[in-house]
Amino acid sequence: MTCVTIPLASLSSRSDDKFSQLKLFSSPQISSNLTTATCTKFDIRSAYNMYAQSIDALIGSLCSILQIQPMLVIYLNDYINENHASSAAYLFFLKLFTLLDYPLLTFHFFHPFHPGSFPQLRFFQLAPTYREEARALISLMERYDWNAFSLIIDPHLPGEEELITEFEEHSSEQRNCRKNSCNRNHRKGQKKLTILSIIRMRSINPIHIKQQLSMLNPETRVIIVHTTSTIASIIVKQASNMSLTGPEYMWIMSSIVLSTYSSGSEPKMNPYNNFNRRKMDFFTGTLALYSDVTRDSVLARFDKNIGPIIANVFSKVTHLNVIQEQYVNATVFRRYSSRDRLVCARLFSNNKSLNHQSSKHIYPDLYNLFKHEFKRAYGIFQQDGLAVAANYSVLNFQTPNKEWKTVGKYENSTLTIDDIQWPGERSKPPPGKPIIYYLRVVTLQEYPFVMLKNPFPDGKCQPGSVICRVGPENSGANHSDHLQYQCCSGFYIDIFNILKDRLKFEFELYQVLDRTWGARNPLTNKWNGLVAELLENRADLTLTSLKVTTERNAAMDFSIPLMETGIAVIVSLRPGAISTTAFLKPYDYRIWVLILLVSLHGVAIMVFVFEYIEQTCTKLNVTFFQSVWLSWVILFRAPAKVNNPKSFTSKFMANIWACFCLAFTASYTANLAAFMITKEEYFDLSGINDIRLANPHSMKPSFRFGTIANGSTDEVMKTNHKRVYSYMKQFLKKNISEGIKAVKAGELHAFIYDAVVLDYLSGQDDGCKLRVVGNWYAMSGYGIGFPKQSKFKDMINREIIDMHYSGEIERLRRFWFTGACKSGIDQQSQRSSQPLETLNFISAFLLLFGGTLLAAIILLCENAYARFIARSKTEDIEREKKQNCMEYEPMLTFDQNMKPNRREKVLELHIDKLHKRIHELEQNASTGNFWQRNDAKTAKIKKPDFLVLPVTYSPDEDYSPKLEIVPYSSIDQYNTSLIQVEQLRHKIFETVV
Repeated sequence: MTCVTIPLASLSSRSDDKFSQLKLFSSPQISSNLTTATCTKFDIRSAYNMYAQSIDALIGSLCSILQIQPMLVIYLNDYINENHASSAAYLFFLKLFTLLDYPLLTFHFFHPFHPGSFPQLRFFQLAPTYREEARALISLMERYDWNAFSLIIDPHLPGEEELITEFEEHSSEQRNCRKNSCNRNHRKGQKKLTILSIIRMRSINPIHIKQQLSMLNPETRVIIVHTTSTIASIIVKQASNMSLTGPEYMWIMSSIVLSTYSSGSEPKMNPYNNFNRRKMDFFTGTLALYSDVTRDSVLARFDKNIGPIIANVFSKVTHLNVIQEQYVNATVFRRYSSRDRLVCARLFSNNKSLNHQSSKHIYPDLYNLFKHEFKRAYGIFQQDGLAVAANYSVLNFQTPNKEWKTVGKYENSTLTIDDIQWPGERSKPPPGKPIIYYLRVVTLQEYPFVMLKNPFPDGKCQPGSVICRVGPENSGANHSDHLQYQCCSGFYIDIFNILKDRLKFEFELYQVLDRTWGARNPLTNKWNGLVAELLENRADLTLTSLKVTTERNAAMDFSIPLMETGIAVIVSLRPGAISTTAFLKPYDYRIWVLILLVSLHGVAIMVFVFEYIEQTCTKLNVTFFQSVWLSWVILFRAPAKVNNPKSFTSKFMANIWACFCLAFTASYTANLAAFMITKEEYFDLSGINDIRLANPHSMKPSFRFGTIANGSTDEVMKTNHKRVYSYMKQFLKKNISEGIKAVKAGELHAFIYDAVVLDYLSGQDDGCKLRVVGNWYAMSGYGIGFPKQSKFKDMINREIIDMHYSGEIERLRRFWFTGACKSGIDQQSQRSSQPLETLNFISAFLLLFGGTLLAAIILLCENAYARFIARSKTEDIEREKKQNCMEYEPMLTFDQNMKPNRREKVLELHIDKLHKRIHELEQNASTGNFWQRNDAKTAKIKKPDFLVLPVTYSPDEDYSPKLEIVPYSSIDQYNTSLIQVEQLRHKIFETVV
C-alpha cells in the first residue's frame, strides 16, 4: 500500500495548541479507488508563541514552517496575556502566506475578519465573525418586533464597523423588501430596523459613562452593549441611577461582553468556558449572546466537523503526480537546524526570494478545492464557504440566583427560544418603544381632511373611521347620540391610524367647541380655537388641516408638513353668449392676413401676369381686376360670371388656387362649429393680486369676495393686504360651506381660501360649476400641531418622513383628493378647440407656393416653344397662305361670353360648306375658267351677277336663326369683294356672294 505523508503547519499564540493530539491527525486515513489504495498520514509542524518572539526568532519559526512545504497552514490565536487590539501581526501572516499561495485556516477570536472583506487574501475564518453575530441579534429583535434600538460600543474593541454595516444593510434590504422580492428570509412588509443612537465608551470613568448615557435617544427602549465586561458592569450601575431600567427597557449584551475585561483603558481577552465565571450584577431579564470559543471547544469542533472535510480534500489530491513525488513514503520531516537559519535569513533579506517557485506552494489550486468543499458543508460553514457558521447560545439573566441561564440557540441562521424572564417580571416582552398610554387629540371638520358622519345605532363606526366627540366633555351621552358623537374619517384620520399602529398609543378625538381654527386677539393677546386647546393643555396635538403660519409657529410647534398648500380663489360658472367674432376664431389672425391679403392677391397678380405674357400680340381676355374677381369667386365658390383665362399657365395657376381654397374651406367649416356654441363664463382672476380684488369698485356692480373669519387666510389678508381686507370684512363667512353656497348663489363673485381645500371642493361639486383660478399665494403647508417642547413631536416626525419616503402619504392623497369634476375639467381643457396657427396650415401654403413655381416653369417652357419651334411652323403657314392669294376671316362670329347652343352649331356647319364652295369658285376664277369669253381674241370680262345671302341671327334663345336668300346686284362689280363678312350693330351677319 502506498502511503502519503501530508505535512501540516500550525501557528499558535501559545505552546499548548494540541493539534497533534487530535484523533483525526494521529491515525492514518485510508482511501481507495478502482486502481489503487493509499493511506494518508499527517505530520504537524508547530510554531509557538508567535507574539512573544523577537524578529529573528519569528523569521526562524516561519522558515521552519516553509522548510517542510506544508499543504495547509492552521493559524490559532487566543493569547490571554497580551493586548490584541492591533491586527497588524495577523494581517502580516495573512498577506505572507497568500503571497506564497498557501491556504490558511485561521482562528482569531479578537479579530475574526470575514474573508469576504479581503477578497485578495487566501484564508478561511474559523472564529465567529461579527457580521454573523449581528445577524443573530437581528433575528432576536425581529422575533419580538423590536424595530428601533441604540448601540453602546467600546471603540477599543473590534467589530464596530462590521456590526453597524450589517445593521444598515439589513435596514436597506427591508426597505426594498416592501416593493421587491425579499432577501435573507426577510418577510415582506416587515418594519425597518432603525439605529436611534450610537454611544462610544472611551473610558471606564463612571462620570464619562454617565455623560455618554445621557446622550441616548429618549425614545430608546432596546439597548445593545458591545463592550468589555468591566465597562458593562459600570454601565449597568449608571443606567440604574438614571432610571434607564424597568419593564420598558430591554438590555442585550453581545458575546464579547462575557469574554473580555478591561485593565485600565485597554481591553483584554479571556474566553471563559463558563459564562457565570465573572460575577456581575445585570438587570433582571437582560439577554446576551454567548459562543464557547475556548481552546478545547475550538479543537473539539475542529476534530468533529472541520477535520473530516480536510481529510476528504486531501484524499482527492494524493493520486496527483506532484503530490506523490513530494510526499509518497516520506519519513518524518527533518527538523529545523542552525544551518537552515542562515539560508532562511538570506531568504527574508531579499524580497525577490519570496517570489521564487521553490518558496511557493506545490499545488496552488488547493485553496479553491477547500472553498468548494466548504460551500457544500452548509451548516458547518456559511453559504460562501469562507467562514464557519457561528452557533450562539441565548442567555437570560434571571433571579433569584442572579445568574445567566441558556434560554435559546442560534444555529444555522435559525433562532429557537424557550421561556424568558422578562424585565420587571412581566409575562410579555417589552414593546421596544416608548409607551404612550393616552393622547388627547383636537380636530375641526374640513373636507376631505376630517369629515363627520353619524354613527351606527349601536354607537360604532364603519371600518377606517374613529369615534369623535363633538359636544361638551362629560355630557354623559353614549356614542350612539349623534348630537354628542360623530364618526370621523378622511385623509388625516387614515394617517393617524397608521401612526397609532406604529407608535402603539391610544387617543381620544374631539372637535373644538368654538369651531374656529385659531386666531390671536390683539387686545387680550389670547388665542381661540384649536391653538387655544394646545396652549391651555386641553389637547396634546391637533389633527386637521391646520396651516403653518408665522404667528402660529411662534405660539406652538408643528410637525413636518404633510402637504403643501397656499391661498387660492374659487369662482362659479355663469351662462355666456356667442362672441361676435366667433366666425373668425377657427383661424389665427396671421392666417387670415396671409390668405385674404397676401395669398389671394398674389394669385390674382400671377394669373394676370401669366395671361399678359402669353397674349401680348392680341387683346387681353382677362384684366387685373377680373383676375382679382376670379380669385375671390374661386375662394368662396360663388356662382358669379367671370372671364376665364385662355393661356394654359393661367389656367394651371387657377387650379392650384382652387386646391388651396378647398383645404381652406374644409378646415374652416370643420372648426367653425366648435366656436359657434354657447360657452359658460367665469371670472378668470390671476390670483390675490388681481386688479378686481385690489380695486373692486372698478366693476359695476362692485366685485364681492370674502373668506373665513379667524383662519389662516384671514390672518394673511389682514397682515399683507390691509386695504383689501378692510373691504372684504363685510363678506366674511363662518365656514367654507357658507362661502361656497354664497359663490354659487351669486351673493359673492369669488371666495378666497386654502388652495388644496378649494381644489377638492371644485372636484366634488355636484354641478361642476366651480373653478379654482389664478396662482397660489403665500405657500405654506399643513402640519400636526403640538404644544411647545412636546415629547411626541420627534417620534411623529420620524414616522411622517418614513411615510413620505414609502409613498403612503401620496397614495392616500390620490385616494381622497381625486374628484369627478376635476378629471372632467382636465379632459375638457384637453379637448377644447384652439385657433389654427400658421404652422398648422403650412402644408396648404406650401401647395400654393409650389404650384406658383410650377406655373412659372410651364410659362417659360411655353415661351421657349413658341419662340423656337412654333415660329418656323407659323412661317410655313404664312407662306402657304400667300400662295393661296387670300386669307379669309370667319363667316360667323360669336359673343365670347356666350356658349353656342345646338342650333348655332348647325348654322356654323352650313356656313362652313358655303365657305368651301366659295373657295372652289375663287380657285376657278384665278385659273381663268370662270369669267372667260369664248372668243379668244377678246379678253373683256363679263359683268357678274351677285347673290346676297343675308344671314340674320339673334343670340337670344327665344328666337331661332333665319336664313334668307334674295337676288342682289352689286353696284360696283369690280370693287366688291368676293367674300364679305360683316358684323352689324344688331348682330346681323351678311355674306355677299
